[in-house]
Amino acid sequence: MLPSAALRVLTMVGMEIGTAIGVCVYIEAAYGIFGLGRLSVFAMGGATSAIDLPLTLAVVSVITLIVVVGNLVVDLLYAVLDPRTGRERTVNRSKSLAGGVI
Repeated sequence: MLPSAALRVLTMVGMEIGTAIGVCVYIEAAYGIFGLGRLSVFAMGGATSAIDLPLTLAVVSVITLIVVVGNLVVDLLYAVLDPRTGRERTVNRSKSLAGGVI
């Protein structure tokens, strides 16, 4: 029972990674913490009228990297926890145009 429940929880964790990054702006504003959320607001001209383009690109790149790596880890854990995914043996597949896909 635990592996089937763990797969559902793991799927939801993967879907909520981007939301958790977005919520960090509000958490840092509420508690006065200086972090990635407040840096992103500052870089996009939240406190001043000037937009710092290189800092904005760096913040967006870091956030994108966090989301992509998080989803990659979730996918790898999903393949480890569920033995049915990705471990098929191909013995007698017919050869077609797309390498047996179509």
